[in-house]
Amino acid sequence: MDIAQLVSPSLDILTIKIVRDKQSRKSKGFAFVEMKNEDHAAQVIEALDNAEYRDKVLTVKYATEPVAKPAPRFNQSRPYDPNRNSNRDQGSKSFKPRRPRI
Repeated sequence: MDIAQLVSPSLDILTIKIVRDKQSRKSKGFAFVEMKNEDHAAQVIEALDNAEYRDKVLTVKYATEPVAKPAPRFNQSRPYDPNRNSNRDQGSKSFKPRRPRI
């Protein structure tokens, strides 16, 4: 039984998007089902929420907007310096001039 049959073959389904892992292409265990009629969607949610399918309990609910993740934090104690620890400046002890290619 696939998702369309599980939801109901008699109801009008617009799209079904199964969320998959980018590398393995395996299902992440959830999907988005878009329906033409909101009343039908409410019926499906009521019928399938906490129902058992393939030995698992389903959670069926309306989709919500994704929560924005905060930007990664770096060491805030000193400002970013692109030249820090760089051996590219000639004042560095580890600077080695490159030989020109011919």
